[in-house]
Amino acid sequence: VQGARAARALRRMVASLGRVQLKFVEAVYEEGDVEGPVSTYCDAMILEKSKWRRRRSKQRGAAAGEDPLHPVWDEEVEVDAVRDDSKVIIDVWNKACAAGSQHEFFGKVTLRLSELLAKPTSVWHELLPGRVRIELRWTPLMDGQPTGETILLTLPEHNGEAIGRVVSAGTAETHAQKTLDQRTRDKRAEAAEAASAAAAEEAAVGARTSRARDAAEPVKSAGGLASAAAAAPVLPALKMDYYEYTHRGGSGHGPKENQDAYFILELDERNRVFAVLDGHGGEHGRVASHAAADAMQAYLRAHFARLRTEPEKVMEETFSAAHEAIYAAIKAMPDVFEKDGMLCMDVDEEDWPLGYDAVDGGSTASVAAIVDGRTLIYAAVGDSAGLLALPTPRGGTHTTELVPEHSPVRVDEWSARLSKTDVQVVYDHPEMFDAPEKMLHVFCKAPGGGWQLSQESIRRADEAGCGFKTERGDRSAVIMTPENGRFSQMLLNVTRSLGDFYHQDYGVTWRPETVVRDLASELGPNGKAVLCVASDGVWDLWTFEDAMADLAHGMAQPVASAARRQRVLSFMDASRAKGEEAFGDSADNLTGIVVYFEAE
Repeated sequence: VQGARAARALRRMVASLGRVQLKFVEAVYEEGDVEGPVSTYCDAMILEKSKWRRRRSKQRGAAAGEDPLHPVWDEEVEVDAVRDDSKVIIDVWNKACAAGSQHEFFGKVTLRLSELLAKPTSVWHELLPGRVRIELRWTPLMDGQPTGETILLTLPEHNGEAIGRVVSAGTAETHAQKTLDQRTRDKRAEAAEAASAAAAEEAAVGARTSRARDAAEPVKSAGGLASAAAAAPVLPALKMDYYEYTHRGGSGHGPKENQDAYFILELDERNRVFAVLDGHGGEHGRVASHAAADAMQAYLRAHFARLRTEPEKVMEETFSAAHEAIYAAIKAMPDVFEKDGMLCMDVDEEDWPLGYDAVDGGSTASVAAIVDGRTLIYAAVGDSAGLLALPTPRGGTHTTELVPEHSPVRVDEWSARLSKTDVQVVYDHPEMFDAPEKMLHVFCKAPGGGWQLSQESIRRADEAGCGFKTERGDRSAVIMTPENGRFSQMLLNVTRSLGDFYHQDYGVTWRPETVVRDLASELGPNGKAVLCVASDGVWDLWTFEDAMADLAHGMAQPVASAARRQRVLSFMDASRAKGEEAFGDSADNLTGIVVYFEAE
């Protein structure tokens, strides 16, 4: 065991060094993609295990008297002594022309050197509007001198098709921090319809989550939507108009990684899935959220038709597949191994006497499926949330949290599972580990039997400076595994989660809560509604009512209009700004999908 541990430790310490040559070649936009003047620039960061470095391209475009729809930089950045397990992250921005205005975020490209050394990618990368061409080269070094030939990590297009992978929004290959313009998608779709059928399928991919692929693949699947479409009754359906957004949080320029993931699965105009996942747990949070997202897409694509007859079962099977995918993905990490029925990694014996400890890492998941344009099926674990708002007769909105967040202060979750284990649920405050009496237990026995929130602990939590996790006044609490457990004590702030395998021994579960609503009947003729599925990086900053009242203004705006898009972007950016004001670049990642419904 010690020999294997030493070998893994050596792999962590040893990494090849090289020279990175990064060239920002050009950005290309279509007429109508961008409103107002265009003056594009790039921020580039090289993220390493011990440090991060930043480079910014020179600003070019309209400000330099060039063609604003085809800005050219031709600037090469060279950085020596870069580890081959580093990431190159490029943010593309448009400089605001008006004094005091914020620069507009055009998109993000993440290039992982270890992946590209094994398999190069395309030089072209999709942005919210248009594309950016980036050339990346690697030269191996030893003692500062080249030890081999320079390797091209981004390859040119060949015969009209990119060699390697073309990144697309929201997939495991991209670490996108972008919103997608519905008007831009519609514009590209119209252009595709005017071309040949093959060209139309290609053009529909665009800068979003594989729209053409997701729409076409279920036809090939015996268990997918197409196999049961003929049996589904044709009833009045709701029209859907949606917008997505994800951001690492804070200013967007900090070294913090975005561990959120999301996907949109389009089977046809009436059948779609919208999902947001929020990863957590050190280096494995992003691995967990993206592995789960991939597994969920694959399972729902193959079994979508069954949602009509057994929605709860299909959702549970989907979450089970995601949970298993996280286990496999974390197990495949280079420093992780299986021991005593648990995923583990080496630690210093000073930290834990065994010399190895359980690995953390998991993800929330909120999944909303729209079936036949009528039925909303929503399933969730964790503290990401889905909210539905309908207009009231007096001009307001009625907001419903589809599944209550699985926070540690839910009495029903404690009573059903956690209380039957040795776990503790305590309020999170600065002095909680100073002495046993500082542990403020969230629950106590109720006089008539069962459990209730401890009012004494709430009083003492206020005195101890226990902060509020949300704008809604929810106190911060954690689930603590036993101090004398077989692995070190771990903390988690949700009662249901995908992954988090050690906590699963203590009452935390991957099984989702699922609700089914006949949305078309609720809306009635000419009815409208708005759904927002988002991570807690959004919801923690608002009351639910205020958030949805803001988004509900978009119901009065035209479908796929710039005004509606701006409503969503303004809300999301206000969320980001609130997080930055409170926490700086330590602010949480935030991701959301906003869907507007209108009765046909």
